[in-house]
Amino acid sequence: MRSGEVIRLAEQIQGVNNIDKLWRPSVLSFAIESTWTSGMEITFKNGIEATATNTSSFNFNIALGKLLNGDDDTDVEEVRAAITGSLTKANTSSLSACHSQLLQLHILHEAEKLMTSPQPADMVSLFDMLDKRLEILGSSVSDKQLVLCIRRKLMSNLM
Repeated sequence: MRSGEVIRLAEQIQGVNNIDKLWRPSVLSFAIESTWTSGMEITFKNGIEATATNTSSFNFNIALGKLLNGDDDTDVEEVRAAITGSLTKANTSSLSACHSQLLQLHILHEAEKLMTSPQPADMVSLFDMLDKRLEILGSSVSDKQLVLCIRRKLMSNLM
């Protein structure tokens, strides 16, 4: 998605409670990702809570959105277990086959590190570690953009 499309989606999704309950998880997943990309605040917290209680399938964007909103019912370990539970022998046979799960684990680890409210003295080493982790992603601009957008959101929560 281009920047203008992302912002437009985030604006349109404000009425998430009016969306059919069957479509809500997939639409909300895109909306949450659009808020990270555009830097907008998540203003559909009720939609996240309603979706989470009405769906049994795991959605990483919704789970991370709940973590960023400070939902006490969502635990980092539960999200990690859901991601690793989706890893099978077939999709771990190559790095490209399990790329999305590895990226999700990468993002979750960074979110966990930034959400633990690091001490000011530890910030330099934390930022060095985060920079090295970003280099691991190689030349994938879209992956780096997603990671940096989520970092920006997490760091704005720290301020």
